[in-house]
Order: sequence, then structure tokens, then C-alpha cells
Amino acid sequence: MFKILYVHEQFIHCEVANVVASISVLITLVYARNELTQREVLWKELRGLRANIQSPWIMSGDFNNVLEVEERIGLPVTQAEIAGFKEMVDNLQLIPLRTKGFYFTCYNKQQAISKVYSKIDWALETLSSYNNLAMLRLNF
Repeated sequence: MFKILYVHEQFIHCEVANVVASISVLITLVYARNELTQREVLWKELRGLRANIQSPWIMSGDFNNVLEVEERIGLPVTQAEIAGFKEMVDNLQLIPLRTKGFYFTCYNKQQAISKVYSKIDWALETLSSYNNLAMLRLNF
């Protein structure tokens, strides 16, 4: 069973359930805006969702944000740039899901010295769902 629970301009929140196995997982698919102020709206909305969630929860998509300074090469990362995303991840007790594929998920397609590589695509899960989803891996 697949059910859309909420649609926002930067994400779609759904429930995926296997009724035979009585398993239900909430999945939020994210496509964050480029502007930091608009991403801050996203972080606030996602924090609001968390208050009502008891099931395992996965968030995946283009968050347009690095979590750590070393997740971008070719252009400096400021603490102000990562603070809101990091705070949201910490407040919601999210941890990165295991992934396979390329570490850097975004490349600006410029030449030589202007190349920038970033990890802005994420698959995150609630810490409380870790045991239920331990075998899950996403491919970027």
C-alpha cells in the first residue's frame, strides 16, 4: 500500500506499508530549494512532521546542503551554510542511511580549477528506525 500523506513545495510525505507483514514505513522525498532562506522553511516543516511520527521514517532526496565542511571540494563551506541543516538532522535524531555509489552527488560541470563536487543528496533515517531498516541500502 502506498499513501500520500502531505504535499509541500519542497517535499512529499508518504506511507508505504506491507499489510501482509504488518510493516509500515514513512518516507519523505525531498527536493530542497537553492536559496538558504527557503531551505530554512523546509527544515521547519520537517521538524513539524516529526512531532506526529512513531513509525520508522526515511527522508531521501536533494537537500541542496552539505552536513560537514569536507563534503564539498572546490568551494569553501561556511558554518552558517551548514548550521540549519545540521541542527534539523540533530533535532530529529536522524542518521545517514548506508549508501553505495558515488560519495559526491553533485558536480557543477565546470572545467579544471572551477570544478565543485558536493554531497547534497541524502538518505536519512530516524535513529529509532535503525534496527527495522538495518539491511536497507540506497544507491546514489
